[in-house]
Amino acid sequence: MRFRNVWAVPECSPSRAIFFEGRYPLRTNVFSAILRDDLTNSEVSPFEVTAPRVLRTKNYTGGLFGKFHLAGPDNNEFTNMTPHVLGWDYFEGFLEGAPHPIDTTLGGQPDTTDRQGNPLYTCGFVPNRAHDPLHGSDRGACVQPGGACTNLTKSPAVETPGFTCLQQGGIFVRDEACRTARNKDLLFSNDNAYYVWNRIINNPDGSVIPTTARGYVSDTTQPLPGSNNKTTRRSLG
Repeated sequence: MRFRNVWAVPECSPSRAIFFEGRYPLRTNVFSAILRDDLTNSEVSPFEVTAPRVLRTKNYTGGLFGKFHLAGPDNNEFTNMTPHVLGWDYFEGFLEGAPHPIDTTLGGQPDTTDRQGNPLYTCGFVPNRAHDPLHGSDRGACVQPGGACTNLTKSPAVETPGFTCLQQGGIFVRDEACRTARNKDLLFSNDNAYYVWNRIINNPDGSVIPTTARGYVSDTTQPLPGSNNKTTRRSLG
């Protein structure tokens, strides 16, 4: 299908709304990027006629993968089900349009602030000692949610062990080995910018599977157990 007469808005949500509604922004009532604390009247209405709803009348089955950014989950009665309500039979991805707050505590570890209470790890991972001689680390344990653990040390292949661990979906415990790091009470559900985020699935039967995904949001590729999606690779960016 070729769109020959489409007018975009230099902001995400308004352009998404006009694309799926076929209406000008002044009629969609979506005038700026939708964030999770916006009110329902700033989002795409659940009563709106959308492209997937129209295609459904011709027996099409619709799926949407990636960033939704049209409605929900807060201040909306349909919460995590908004993609299904707006016409998509299947959705898998990220409902919001902005990254989550950075977890400067690195999973609730107690030694992540200085004496003045300022966060030490403002990027969400432990830097190496070349970058931060006082609070950085060149070795430590990378603990995974299921209890698996890998000892990481700075090397030509691992410039910053803390960041490598974050990319692998783990929490880095600096200057410790796996035998002690595994026993720490780490908070794996803490949001952490693009690397720990709320992954939502809407199934055709109306069921919703909310979960916490670990891994860079634009590179996450593995389907979740129990999902109906058979695709083995996709972008969520």
